Amino acid sequence: MNSNNNPKMLRSIGSYISESFRFYNLKSEYTAPLAFVLILAVYFFGSYLFAPDMQNIDIIDTQGLIKLGGVLSHVLIVSFFSNIVINVIASIYLAAYIGELKGGACPVSKIPGINVRNIVRIFIAHIIIYGIIPIAAYLMKSESLMMIVSIGFSLMVIPFVIVYIIVFFNNCFILDGNKGVIASFKRSAALSKGHRLEILSVVLIFKFMTSILLFFASSFFATSASGLVQNFVVSFASGLFALMEMRIIALMYFDLQYGRRNTGTSPSAHG
Repeated sequence: MNSNNNPKMLRSIGSYISESFRFYNLKSEYTAPLAFVLILAVYFFGSYLFAPDMQNIDIIDTQGLIKLGGVLSHVLIVSFFSNIVINVIASIYLAAYIGELKGGACPVSKIPGINVRNIVRIFIAHIIIYGIIPIAAYLMKSESLMMIVSIGFSLMVIPFVIVYIIVFFNNCFILDGNKGVIASFKRSAALSKGHRLEILSVVLIFKFMTSILLFFASSFFATSASGLVQNFVVSFASGLFALMEMRIIALMYFDLQYGRRNTGTSPSAHG
């Protein structure tokens, strides 16, 4: 680690989590609301219009298993394509915040790194990382393969988490460094080296926290409101959490790539 005024090291976990709650705080005042509304729309219409029919599924018989496989396949495919769109939209916020951390502030139309070429790169990178999902979804339609695919998915959780942390900053390098897809993977792997356990700790705590909040929100409105209201509330919360996650990624990237600066969070860092 450098010993200059802006050491390239990570802050405490609490610093990143607390800073994520300031997701609304951008100099470009329209960026966060625009990104949020677009993400909310994708979440809401994805969950409401394309929600699978879970009724009349009895997993005891063969026909029920086939139906269950079809439902799981549907959910995976919808989630895959929804997340591609959300990833692209959230990149607007990601690029804007990185730009502000570097000392700039631009309107939505002039955010550095947001262009057709980089959007295509983000799209391709997402397919490379998560491409196994639609393949698995297709295979799950088969009764004979559904159990094998389910077990395979379970066994791949840990390897996938490792890969996710290694390529954690790939979108940052595409947007901020104008890197290609493969180059962004390599640069992300290099930047995260030596800090992956710290990054994983922040990600796990953030995901756990947001999952608990989503669970309580979903459970509360499941018993006191219609399905439409429940979907809206969950989509609303998911949209906020998406921006919060982008803020964490941007700040961690900036701290490691350029050196930590005062952004209103605690200056403490992991030793």
